[in-house]
Amino acid sequence: MNSVASPQSADSANLPINKKAKAVQKRLATENTVEAIQQKRSAAIYLRVSSEMQVDGFSIEAQKIACLKYAREQGYEVTNSHIYIDEAYSAKNEERPNFKRMIMAAHAAEFAIIHKMDRFERNFKAMRNTLEDLSNIGVHVFSISENMELANTLTVNLFGIINEHYIQNLSWFYCINALKNNN
Repeated sequence: MNSVASPQSADSANLPINKKAKAVQKRLATENTVEAIQQKRSAAIYLRVSSEMQVDGFSIEAQKIACLKYAREQGYEVTNSHIYIDEAYSAKNEERPNFKRMIMAAHAAEFAIIHKMDRFERNFKAMRNTLEDLSNIGVHVFSISENMELANTLTVNLFGIINEHYIQNLSWFYCINALKNNN
Protein backbone atom coordinates (compact mmCIF):
# COMPACT_ATOMS: atom_id res chain seq x y z
CA MET A 1 0.00 0.00 0.00
CA ASN A 2 1.21 3.49 -0.81
CA SER A 3 1.54 5.74 2.15
CA VAL A 4 -0.02 9.18 1.88
CA ALA A 5 2.03 12.03 3.27
CA SER A 6 0.43 13.75 6.21
CA PRO A 7 -0.06 17.53 5.91
CA GLN A 8 1.97 18.09 9.02
CA SER A 9 5.57 19.03 9.42
CA ALA A 10 8.06 16.75 11.15
CA ASP A 11 8.22 19.27 14.01
CA SER A 12 4.54 18.90 14.77
CA ALA A 13 4.65 15.05 14.97
CA ASN A 14 5.33 15.08 18.71
CA LEU A 15 2.78 17.76 19.63
CA PRO A 16 -0.55 16.92 21.29
CA ILE A 17 -3.50 16.58 18.81
CA ASN A 18 -4.97 20.08 19.25
CA LYS A 19 -1.53 21.68 18.91
CA LYS A 20 -0.85 19.51 15.82
CA ALA A 21 -4.10 20.74 14.25
CA LYS A 22 -3.22 24.34 14.99
CA ALA A 23 0.27 23.88 13.53
CA VAL A 24 -1.20 22.37 10.35
CA GLN A 25 -3.79 25.16 10.09
CA LYS A 26 -1.09 27.79 10.53
CA ARG A 27 1.11 26.19 7.85
CA LEU A 28 -1.80 25.90 5.41
CA ALA A 29 -2.86 29.49 6.08
CA THR A 30 0.70 30.65 5.42
CA GLU A 31 0.86 28.66 2.18
CA ASN A 32 -2.51 30.05 1.04
CA THR A 33 -1.41 33.60 1.86
CA VAL A 34 1.85 33.19 -0.06
CA GLU A 35 -0.06 31.68 -2.98
CA ALA A 36 -2.54 34.58 -2.98
CA ILE A 37 0.28 37.12 -2.90
CA GLN A 38 2.03 35.36 -5.77
CA GLN A 39 -1.08 35.53 -7.94
CA LYS A 40 -1.00 38.68 -10.03
CA ARG A 41 -3.97 40.97 -9.80
CA SER A 42 -4.94 42.87 -12.90
CA ALA A 43 -5.10 46.62 -13.27
CA ALA A 44 -5.95 49.13 -15.96
CA ILE A 45 -4.11 52.41 -16.42
CA TYR A 46 -5.68 55.61 -17.71
CA LEU A 47 -3.42 58.38 -19.07
CA ARG A 48 -4.43 61.77 -20.44
CA VAL A 49 -3.09 65.09 -21.59
CA SER A 50 -5.50 67.91 -22.34
CA SER A 51 -3.67 69.82 -25.03
CA GLU A 52 -1.12 69.36 -27.78
CA MET A 53 1.32 71.46 -25.69
CA GLN A 54 1.09 68.94 -22.83
CA VAL A 55 1.85 66.03 -25.13
CA ASP A 56 5.48 67.12 -25.00
CA GLY A 57 5.48 68.68 -21.51
CA PHE A 58 3.52 66.62 -18.99
CA SER A 59 3.93 63.62 -21.20
CA ILE A 60 1.94 60.48 -21.53
CA GLU A 61 5.22 58.57 -21.31
CA ALA A 62 6.08 60.11 -17.92
CA GLN A 63 2.60 59.24 -16.61
CA LYS A 64 2.89 55.72 -18.02
CA ILE A 65 6.27 55.08 -16.42
CA ALA A 66 5.02 56.27 -13.01
CA CYS A 67 1.78 54.26 -13.21
CA LEU A 68 3.53 51.07 -14.37
CA LYS A 69 6.08 51.44 -11.56
CA TYR A 70 3.29 51.77 -9.01
CA ALA A 71 1.44 48.76 -10.48
CA ARG A 72 4.61 46.65 -10.30
CA GLU A 73 5.31 47.71 -6.70
CA GLN A 74 1.76 46.80 -5.68
CA GLY A 75 1.79 43.44 -7.46
CA TYR A 76 -0.62 44.37 -10.25
CA GLU A 77 -0.29 43.05 -13.76
CA VAL A 78 -0.98 45.54 -16.54
CA THR A 79 -1.17 44.36 -20.12
CA ASN A 80 -0.83 46.75 -23.05
CA SER A 81 -4.50 46.19 -23.82
CA HIS A 82 -5.34 47.65 -20.40
CA ILE A 83 -3.51 50.95 -20.91
CA TYR A 84 -5.93 53.62 -22.07
CA ILE A 85 -4.61 56.92 -23.44
CA ASP A 86 -6.45 60.08 -24.45
CA GLU A 87 -4.25 62.77 -25.97
CA ALA A 88 -5.46 66.36 -26.33
CA TYR A 89 -8.75 65.79 -24.49
CA SER A 90 -10.04 67.87 -21.59
CA ALA A 91 -11.11 65.93 -18.50
CA LYS A 92 -14.39 67.83 -18.53
CA ASN A 93 -15.12 66.22 -21.90
CA GLU A 94 -17.34 63.18 -21.29
CA GLU A 95 -16.69 61.92 -24.82
CA ARG A 96 -13.06 60.90 -24.35
CA PRO A 97 -12.87 57.70 -26.42
CA ASN A 98 -10.32 55.77 -24.38
CA PHE A 99 -11.74 56.90 -21.05
CA LYS A 100 -15.06 55.41 -22.16
CA ARG A 101 -13.28 52.21 -23.29
CA MET A 102 -11.55 51.96 -19.92
CA ILE A 103 -14.86 52.32 -18.09
CA MET A 104 -16.55 49.73 -20.33
CA ALA A 105 -13.67 47.26 -19.91
CA ALA A 106 -13.27 47.87 -16.18
CA HIS A 107 -14.77 44.51 -15.27
CA ALA A 108 -11.59 42.88 -16.62
CA ALA A 109 -9.48 44.58 -13.95
CA GLU A 110 -9.91 45.01 -10.24
CA PHE A 111 -7.96 48.24 -10.08
CA ALA A 112 -7.63 51.37 -12.22
CA ILE A 113 -4.50 53.44 -11.78
CA ILE A 114 -4.29 57.10 -12.73
CA HIS A 115 -1.38 59.50 -12.49
CA LYS A 116 -3.38 62.32 -10.94
CA MET A 117 -7.03 62.93 -10.09
CA ASP A 118 -7.39 65.70 -12.64
CA ARG A 119 -6.32 63.27 -15.37
CA PHE A 120 -9.41 61.20 -14.51
CA GLU A 121 -12.20 63.78 -14.33
CA ARG A 122 -12.75 67.52 -13.90
CA ASN A 123 -16.52 67.42 -13.66
CA PHE A 124 -17.42 66.73 -10.03
CA LYS A 125 -20.80 65.11 -10.67
CA ALA A 126 -19.41 62.93 -13.46
CA MET A 127 -16.45 61.95 -11.23
CA ARG A 128 -18.80 60.86 -8.42
CA ASN A 129 -20.99 58.89 -10.84
CA THR A 130 -18.04 57.17 -12.52
CA LEU A 131 -16.40 56.26 -9.22
CA GLU A 132 -19.71 54.88 -7.93
CA ASP A 133 -20.22 52.83 -11.11
CA LEU A 134 -16.71 51.39 -10.86
CA SER A 135 -17.09 50.70 -7.14
CA ASN A 136 -20.36 48.85 -7.81
CA ILE A 137 -18.52 46.37 -10.04
CA GLY A 138 -15.62 46.00 -7.59
CA VAL A 139 -13.07 48.23 -9.33
CA HIS A 140 -10.94 50.52 -7.16
CA VAL A 141 -9.35 53.67 -8.60
CA PHE A 142 -6.01 54.85 -7.24
CA SER A 143 -4.25 58.16 -7.93
CA ILE A 144 -0.49 57.88 -7.52
CA SER A 145 0.12 61.65 -7.30
CA GLU A 146 -2.36 62.13 -4.48
CA ASN A 147 -1.39 58.70 -3.08
CA MET A 148 -4.95 57.68 -2.36
CA GLU A 149 -7.80 55.53 -3.50
CA LEU A 150 -10.59 57.54 -5.05
CA ALA A 151 -13.54 56.56 -2.89
CA ASN A 152 -16.46 58.49 -1.48
CA THR A 153 -14.44 60.43 1.05
CA LEU A 154 -14.36 64.07 2.00
CA THR A 155 -10.83 64.44 0.60
CA VAL A 156 -11.71 62.97 -2.79
CA ASN A 157 -14.84 65.12 -2.97
CA LEU A 158 -12.82 68.24 -2.14
CA PHE A 159 -10.22 67.41 -4.81
CA GLY A 160 -13.06 66.84 -7.28
CA ILE A 161 -14.64 70.21 -6.49
CA ILE A 162 -11.25 71.97 -6.72
CA ASN A 163 -10.51 70.29 -10.07
CA GLU A 164 -13.87 71.41 -11.48
CA HIS A 165 -13.36 74.93 -10.11
CA TYR A 166 -9.89 75.08 -11.69
CA ILE A 167 -11.14 74.18 -15.17
CA GLN A 168 -14.02 76.69 -14.90
CA ASN A 169 -11.57 79.44 -13.92
CA LEU A 170 -9.20 78.43 -16.70
CA SER A 171 -12.02 78.68 -19.25
CA TRP A 172 -12.94 82.11 -17.89
CA PHE A 173 -9.28 83.20 -18.09
CA TYR A 174 -9.07 82.14 -21.77
CA CYS A 175 -12.30 84.01 -22.55
CA ILE A 176 -11.03 87.21 -20.91
CA ASN A 177 -7.69 86.98 -22.74
CA ALA A 178 -9.45 86.37 -26.05
CA LEU A 179 -11.60 89.46 -25.50
CA LYS A 180 -8.54 91.56 -24.60
CA ASN A 181 -6.66 90.38 -27.69
CA ASN A 182 -9.61 91.22 -29.96
CA ASN A 183 -9.76 94.83 -28.77
